Amino acid sequence: MSSPFSEIDASSQAVMISKFGEDIRITPRLVGNYSVATDPGRATKTVKGIPSFLPGAADMKGQRAGGDLVGASRIQISEAEVWLDAAGVASLGYELRKGDLVELLDKPGSPTFSIARADDHGDGALTLILTLEAQPS
Repeated sequence: MSSPFSEIDASSQAVMISKFGEDIRITPRLVGNYSVATDPGRATKTVKGIPSFLPGAADMKGQRAGGDLVGASRIQISEAEVWLDAAGVASLGYELRKGDLVELLDKPGSPTFSIARADDHGDGALTLILTLEAQPS
């Protein structure tokens, strides 16, 4: 049985997707050291997600003791990100993996990306940390 908070969270996620969501095609891939191939065990799917082209950044923590230092170094961790709501993640029917291909269908001519990491929010939603896919020359 879901809690009232879970119901409110699911409702707010649905509103965000309906207002800002764009079609995102995800093509699962098998990534090796020297090769990339489509994963036949996971189907290509299109879901609604909210893309962001602001570079993601994180604090560089390292091996220091004590609290966080104000003004500590920050590094860029992504070139783009896509937020998927819990319903979109559930509709995939499989776990996203590093190297899966991501295409932004509502932005013609936009580059393709691969998943560097999928951050779980604990509520079923994911933020996909993306890197630019190498373009054929």
